[in-house]
Amino acid sequence: MSNYAIVHAEFPKLDSENIENIYHYLEKAKWIKFHTSGEKALFTTWYAKFKDDVIYDRVISTSTNDFINSAKPYDVIPSLIIHVGPNMPYIQIGK
Repeated sequence: MSNYAIVHAEFPKLDSENIENIYHYLEKAKWIKFHTSGEKALFTTWYAKFKDDVIYDRVISTSTNDFINSAKPYDVIPSLIIHVGPNMPYIQIGK
């Protein structure tokens, strides 16, 4: 069974250009951003699917490393909330 990781991330003290660069980094690393309306937010939520044979600890370490590495050029350590589970996240977007 595949594992999905959901990461809620905060990248403090960054301008919109740096945030955009972080988003591109994460997208290249196969993270999918939950879309919200409006400006680029400091808080964003992402998810990724991991292969069946990837264990929980590896999902956590890979997730953490991807987000930390995305912010390294800007000398920022993001705050992260990570959840791992077997189901794809349900997404409801309001208007």
